[in-house]
Parts: sequence; C-alpha cells; structure tokens
Amino acid sequence: MGCKGYHKGLITSNTASEGALGEMLVVADLMYKGYQVFRAVSPSADFDLIVSKGGELKRVEVTKGSMHSGKLTWPAHPKPRDILAVWLADKTVIYFPPLEVEAVDPEVCENHQI
Repeated sequence: MGCKGYHKGLITSNTASEGALGEMLVVADLMYKGYQVFRAVSPSADFDLIVSKGGELKRVEVTKGSMHSGKLTWPAHPKPRDILAVWLADKTVIYFPPLEVEAVDPEVCENHQI
C-alpha cells in the first residue's frame, strides 16, 4: 500500500503543495547557478520568478514535466516568459532555452574539487 501524497521523493498533500515544492527546487537550482531569484507574490502573476545575472532580468515560468517513452512532456503555458523551467519528479530541472553555464577557471579551483 502506498502513502497518500508520496511520489518519487516529493511528499505533497495536494497539487498546490507539489507546485510550490517544484518551484523551490527551481529556485535552489538557479541560485546554485549564480542567479539572484525573486518570486511572484500573486498566484495569478504572468510568470513565477524573475532572475537576475550580469545585470539582465528574465521572466521564468515553472512547470512540472514527465518522461513518456523517452520524450519530455509538460502542460502548455501560453504566459509570456523568457525561460521555461521544467522540473521532473526525480528533481531534475531542464531549462528552455538552455541556461549558459560559466566556465570554471582551473586556477581558482587549483586545490579544490569541482
């Protein structure tokens, strides 16, 4: 017998809680990637997050996706956005368009593991 609200590592009591957990997963991932992240206060806002890096602001829409027969699917979101962040139950986050990853200077990491 399964536990109500348990799905592959995410414990939720309802869809709204699952959405909030997914959004926090994306927030943490973006912060780890060096972005400043700002959340929308209104649940009816046109986008979920604003991110800033290098003085540039971008609107982010967050949605849950799933894999079916090796293909990524997610609900349609006609809202305006600069970045779509699709999170999966295994805590993977995929961005459209893909985020640029800064190269690491080996001298900075000389005595550290990456």
